[in-house]
Amino acid sequence: MKPASLSVLSWMILAGACVSGLAVPDVAHAQSSEARRLIANMKSLAEKNAWTGVERNYIGLVELGEPIPADIHMLGAQSAATQGKALEWLERLERANAVEADPAVKQSIDAIKSQYGRVRIKGKPAWHPELQIQMMPFAPDQRKSFEYAQETFKGAGSFQGMLPAGAYCFGGQAFEVQAGTDAWVELKVSGKDLGACTAWGADAPVAVTTPTADPKEPTAPKDPKAPKDPKAPKPAAPQGVDTGLIYKGPIAVLGGGFMASGQPEGDADSPAQIGSLAAGGLKLELGAELGLTYAFGVGGTIGYNSLNGGGSPAVNGSDVHANGTIHDMSGTLLGVFRAKVGPGDVRLTFGPSLGYLAGKGTGAAFYSEYEQSDVLPVEQVAFRGHAVAFGGAMSAGYAFVDLNSLQGVVELAGSYKHDDARGWFATGVRVGIVPKVPRFVGK
Repeated sequence: MKPASLSVLSWMILAGACVSGLAVPDVAHAQSSEARRLIANMKSLAEKNAWTGVERNYIGLVELGEPIPADIHMLGAQSAATQGKALEWLERLERANAVEADPAVKQSIDAIKSQYGRVRIKGKPAWHPELQIQMMPFAPDQRKSFEYAQETFKGAGSFQGMLPAGAYCFGGQAFEVQAGTDAWVELKVSGKDLGACTAWGADAPVAVTTPTADPKEPTAPKDPKAPKDPKAPKPAAPQGVDTGLIYKGPIAVLGGGFMASGQPEGDADSPAQIGSLAAGGLKLELGAELGLTYAFGVGGTIGYNSLNGGGSPAVNGSDVHANGTIHDMSGTLLGVFRAKVGPGDVRLTFGPSLGYLAGKGTGAAFYSEYEQSDVLPVEQVAFRGHAVAFGGAMSAGYAFVDLNSLQGVVELAGSYKHDDARGWFATGVRVGIVPKVPRFVGK
């Protein structure tokens, strides 16, 4: 028969114990004033559901090394449960039961052991691979313990505790947690084991050791004199790391854009051109990014920028300023650099760009005196036309908002391109989404 869900059974036990207290030996005479202060704090904070404070005071109380009543251990167990610390939850229930045996507490202990397994995973904080589970548990206490393990990995890169029984993936390695045993699942992740899992749990190609309660128990050494079979197949390459694309996903950014051009270049034989222009508007850019490694990828985008504005500041009295609307359509091939910095992901892009500009307005710059009009000032001469420009674009951004397989990003972008007559400078700040990198998020 499957044990009752801990989210119902254990909480009823904990709540009843914390409200009414357990029958325990009188240890008040053995407590110091500091211990009595911490216990009083715990009870006061528990009434306010301030479990973080309860946890802090309980840890301080245990460090004193003095006798602790069973009902205080129960408060410590409840604070651990609310934060998803399944191993600490179990240990504190066992301490309470050791002080004063209680069948209900023992039933709660057995229920935890029947639904959780012990896990010890070693990594490095700089890698931050994310723990994944094949099927998210339904029970709130189990979901909380999984989320607590994820947060621990993000901060420390390693984890030692208990997880709900099931199939998991961490840093490209798959493993299975089994309940009902005191054995530890041991896993050590290196900087090379940061790909996506190709199988789960018992079907995983990566071997997972589950030693007894003593993780330091030595294994039998290999016999160096054992003959080698010349026909034996060579071991397959590790499959915990994806050998194809590391990641892939869409790019979509939107933000303000500013574009400026100077006076056109030419001589007396050149046709008339629009004057200098400075305009602002809104730019949308869509595309895709493919990760070749964990630090480098390639991609491409197409963008549209609608701009309205007037002339650039005059350099001398002969400059002509244009006023009008410019439609800037561009395509860019990207090289992408990614790096983990703080809680987020720095993203740098650069690459060649091809633009098509179309616009209309007023303000023409003439190159010869013959073309100058004495009837209509050049600033009032209407223009309409288009141009093709070549150049390059780059951006620097920071992605720090997790959106499942994507990241929210804020970036500063800039570009320069040149047509037959002038250079066009553009810049802008924008926000959007980009794909996550597996070594930061585990998938």
